[in-house]
Amino acid sequence: MENDIAGDPMNEKRWSKKTAYALKDDLTNTYFEGSKRGSKVAGYGKSKEKRNDCPMVTLSLTIDEEGFPKQSKVWKGNVSEPDTLEGILLGLKEEESLFSSQRTIVMDAGIATEDNIALIKKNGFKYIAVSRKRTYDDALWSGVQEEKVALSEGKTILSMKLARTEEEVFLLCHSEAKEAKESAILFRREQKFEQELTAIQEGLKKKRTLKKKVVLET
Repeated sequence: MENDIAGDPMNEKRWSKKTAYALKDDLTNTYFEGSKRGSKVAGYGKSKEKRNDCPMVTLSLTIDEEGFPKQSKVWKGNVSEPDTLEGILLGLKEEESLFSSQRTIVMDAGIATEDNIALIKKNGFKYIAVSRKRTYDDALWSGVQEEKVALSEGKTILSMKLARTEEEVFLLCHSEAKEAKESAILFRREQKFEQELTAIQEGLKKKRTLKKKVVLET
């Protein structure tokens, strides 16, 4: 793999020749056990496998609406996810014959910065993205009727609101099952945190007792 990418940090491959209307792009990274001192692309960054101590490379894959790969790229290991979009769009524009004129880029919150959304518009793409915003003006949802959809044979209820502005459409989704799952995770973390604090308190009361370092995860 190293020999294939060492000469070009933006090395890419294009795959299916089918015309695409929607394009999903996502990134991941993988690490090396060795030092990779001679590598032009391996670098240190935030490893998704929690191996920040190892050099790594970042990989991106663009697929169409049916899941067929359209292009792949290898990036430097310390590249920021939002910074990869311009190179990805450039690669797509170089292969105009592969894509419909009404192309839609689908991306997660890791790439969907305001600058990148502006870049997508500038290049003539439509987009669907997971918003980075945590709060919205109440006026956006004023008068919007909530709809409920049953998923997984009625086991999961998804509540949705659809709001429109002059430039964008916002879809707000709320899953009771996901809320319950996240609440359970938070509860377990709080319990562990309290148990560790109690252990520290009891240890401090004991004389001539070795005080061990305790790492609290939040």
